[in-house]
Amino acid sequence: MIILEDSYCNSSYLSIIENYKYFILKKDIEGNLYWIYNNYSNKNSFEITKKDIELYDVFTKLFTDISNAYLFEHDYDNSKEIIELNKKHYDWIYNELYNEKEDKIVICSDDINICDVNVLEIKRSKNKFIINFSLKSNRKVKDKIDIIKVKINKSNSKYSPFNIIFLRMYDSISKLSSNSIDDNKKLIKNNVVINS
Repeated sequence: MIILEDSYCNSSYLSIIENYKYFILKKDIEGNLYWIYNNYSNKNSFEITKKDIELYDVFTKLFTDISNAYLFEHDYDNSKEIIELNKKHYDWIYNELYNEKEDKIVICSDDINICDVNVLEIKRSKNKFIINFSLKSNRKVKDKIDIIKVKINKSNSKYSPFNIIFLRMYDSISKLSSNSIDDNKKLIKNNVVINS
């Protein structure tokens, strides 16, 4: 697994590359987060395993934060009653975002046109996370090339306040230390390999 970090036009990008396919996490100038997959190969799923332990740990924290409704950093210190209150208060958002039975996060893009919404699924299974991009559009795809983009708004998201957790996740991935990168993974900043 390779993580490429770059910036362009006041947006920052993290490309997560697995073999010959990749997806991009992009944070724009307004702080909105995009998960982007170029569907040129029709292989729209990725696996994060313990072989890439730093990235695996970030996804573990994502699931911990969402399943426990840790909306803010101080929630880690809160009592069980406050966590349950968070879940109850944001019940419909929580249940739409997280399928407890299947241990799966499902994110429908915060795009305006609900008919053309794309979906990102992140499923936790034994020792791995499976990321799947789905194109939920009525339009025909020409030449079998399409970009699947799932947007999570910083403000006015349908997942608010859970959207904060995804923004924290982006920051965690971008802060992966070059000192903790093993032989199976490289961190590349501005197209220069660090500690490969």
